[in-house]
Amino acid sequence: MINNSTIRQYLSSGKQLTVLAGKRPIVENWTKKRVDEDRILSHKGNLGWVIGEDDLVIDVDPRNDGENSYKKLLKDLKLKLEPTVFTPSGGFHIYLSIPKKYIKNSFKKNIKKYPGIDFLTKGAQCVIVGATTENGSYQWAEDLFGEFSQTKAPNSILELLSKPVD
Repeated sequence: MINNSTIRQYLSSGKQLTVLAGKRPIVENWTKKRVDEDRILSHKGNLGWVIGEDDLVIDVDPRNDGENSYKKLLKDLKLKLEPTVFTPSGGFHIYLSIPKKYIKNSFKKNIKKYPGIDFLTKGAQCVIVGATTENGSYQWAEDLFGEFSQTKAPNSILELLSKPVD
């Protein structure tokens, strides 16, 4: 079960959470409907972070060679990014924030050149730390001092993923 201090880290960072069955939202219209804090705190199952307009989560999944795609992405863009959360499947999430000048852009969810990586933006949800699946639990990558935090998304990633909407 997800502990209340973890839940409060997401909420106090202004993040919207929703209730899940496994990894799927169970609230109808979950992208728009805010679930109240009491229901979030009393829910016995997993919780998902409803990704907002200024959020970007890089979701690396080992199943489709995500690890190698991730190394290639970092090399291609000359970046150094560290995982925020380790997932039960052996992958990881990187929590990033999108600067104001990019917020109204449209974003790609996938790039063929980088299989095994999903780029989660507004309209998506991300299972939070403490949630469990049959493979294990979602855990902070920084095991001693892990807590909710986002790094500013590098311009090179934003340029790769986004395009202005007319």
